[in-house]
Amino acid sequence: MLLGSDLMVFGAPQHPCVSLFLRDPEAMTMPAFLDLYLDNAMASVPEMLICWHKEGAVQGYMLKRTDDVPKMTSFAFSPERIQASGTHVLEWLKQECRREDSTYWLHREGGQDELALYAAPDDTSLPPHVALPVAMLCFRAAGRLSASTKQEHRSRRRELLARGCNMLDEGKHWFLVASAHEAIAETLVAIGRGSGATLGQVDSYHAAESANETFVL
Repeated sequence: MLLGSDLMVFGAPQHPCVSLFLRDPEAMTMPAFLDLYLDNAMASVPEMLICWHKEGAVQGYMLKRTDDVPKMTSFAFSPERIQASGTHVLEWLKQECRREDSTYWLHREGGQDELALYAAPDDTSLPPHVALPVAMLCFRAAGRLSASTKQEHRSRRRELLARGCNMLDEGKHWFLVASAHEAIAETLVAIGRGSGATLGQVDSYHAAESANETFVL
């Protein structure tokens, strides 16, 4: 299972491990506080500092222990129920994710309770509205392996990039497909000669934007 986090964590003598979030107080809801709690809980960060802002202007700060977030009067929720739900989802994933060496995408539409699980295929059988997000998932997973020189990691990166390309319409997403093909070629480039040649690390990287997200192939 691939788990990723972009959580910003800082430290000071009185607070050696604290996460930082920038939030608009008017946009905060119970699910929004739940997201903050889960980010900290999964990363084992004991405290969070929320910087309240309105259109970029700082309004104030709130320092909270992670364990105290579920008890907040306005947005109370049960950690036990959250853990039980997470356990149920993981058990379901263990039953459904049966293909070895495969990539899956867990998705939930906004405002819906139902979860949908998609297996990244080797062909273009996914519907268009699903194909791009799943392809981007493959590209992001491949990007995590870009710094490794291990042969198995480069092979896996090449497989993920090729799988993502197979899902995309080359006419609509030509830049992504071209960048992925260039990255695939880089996984095959050996630096040096003879039996001691090693697969080197690429000096440059290739970035593209989709759905307001920047990623590295």
